[in-house]
Amino acid sequence: MPPARHISGRAFLLSVVLVLPGVHIVGAQAADLAVIEPAARDQLLVEMDELLAMPLADFLAAREELAARPGPAVYDWSSDGCTSPVPALRSAFGARFERFAPACVRHDWGYRNFGSVNIRGFDATEDRRWSVDGRMRTDMLEICEQEEPTSIRCRIEAELVHRAVRVGGHLSFYGFFE
Repeated sequence: MPPARHISGRAFLLSVVLVLPGVHIVGAQAADLAVIEPAARDQLLVEMDELLAMPLADFLAAREELAARPGPAVYDWSSDGCTSPVPALRSAFGARFERFAPACVRHDWGYRNFGSVNIRGFDATEDRRWSVDGRMRTDMLEICEQEEPTSIRCRIEAELVHRAVRVGGHLSFYGFFE
């Protein structure tokens, strides 16, 4: 795999849609996603790694802009927010669970594009699932640091959510629940 390079803001947006040879926007099809030719797959994976690694605020801005573009999308940007296969976890956290919503949005993106949940399945491996889940953990801990820098409770909740995702997330990542 080529070395990752830092791309930010509009340069990233242009590189995904305009520079990648082999990314063709075609008529509506499964999930209204663009068809990605095999030759463009490796470059797109580099771009996806950059989306996964960038600060959460930058990811959310890129998501908003890319999702608003007309025509079939390069990525599946859908999100169902902070859902949990363990209803007791969600009810125990109540409204506090929603503080992690931005982290859940990126996590959903990772599962829907790297995992085998849809036609993408770019890297449906356990190593990739670890990286997506780990990024969610980092995002949640950063949210705690920004909102409640001295709160141990927030960090514990982030760790509990991360562990729940590690235990039950494989069902979603590999496409068993959709």
